[in-house]
Amino acid sequence: MGPVIIGPSSSHTAGVLKLAQLSKIIFQSPLTRASIIFYGSLAHTGKGHGSDRAVIAGLLGMAMDDENIANSFELAHHQKLEFEIKNIYECPDNYHSNTVQFTLANQSRCMTIRGASLGGGYVEVQDIDGYEVSLAGESPTLVVWHHDEIGVIARVSQTLANHGINIAALTSHRREKGEEALLVIKVDTCITDEILETLKDFSAVYRVLYIPGILSGEIS
Repeated sequence: MGPVIIGPSSSHTAGVLKLAQLSKIIFQSPLTRASIIFYGSLAHTGKGHGSDRAVIAGLLGMAMDDENIANSFELAHHQKLEFEIKNIYECPDNYHSNTVQFTLANQSRCMTIRGASLGGGYVEVQDIDGYEVSLAGESPTLVVWHHDEIGVIARVSQTLANHGINIAALTSHRREKGEEALLVIKVDTCITDEILETLKDFSAVYRVLYIPGILSGEIS
C-alpha cells in the first residue's frame, strides 16, 4: 500500500507537493517569493490534476494528505507568500517529462532548484543552483557548500565517523577547480546540531544544510 494522499494523481499532485516541500527544506530560509515552472506533462495536464494547488501547498509545508491543499492559494496569500506559475510545454532533452523548476527567494537569498516527480509519489531533486545532484528525500542527507581544496571531503567524512554516522553515499560536484564545490552525503541516521555546528566551523565550508528523510518519518 502506498502513502495516503489527496489526489487525483500520485505524480502530478502528491509528487509535486513533495517535490515542493523538499525544495523549501533545501532553501531553508523564510520564503517570501516563488517562481515555479512546470515542464512537459505537468504543463499539459497539471491544471486538471491540481498540480498548481499542490506545488504551493508543498511550499507552505503541507502534507500530502492535508485536506486544505485545495485552499493553498488562499493560504499563501494569508501567509504573504508571493508566487507565479508558468508552463513550458516542451521539455529539454535531458529533462524528465514531469519536471518542476523553482526559483525561491526572500530579501537576502535566491536559489534555483529543479526536480522531477517520478511517479507513485517518488521525487528527485536534480539540480541546485547549477549543480547536478540526486536527492530523493528518502535518506537523511547533508549538503555542504565549500571551497574546492584538498582535505575537505576527508575532514567532513572523519567528523561523521567520529560521531558514529555511517555514510551511505557521497558525491562531490564542482564547476571549476579551486572554486566553490558541493558535497552531497547520504547517511543512515539523523544528524545532530552538534555535528552541524562542527562542520560549519571548518574554514573551507561556506554553508551546511541538513535535509531530514521525508520518507523515513523525520518529517511528514
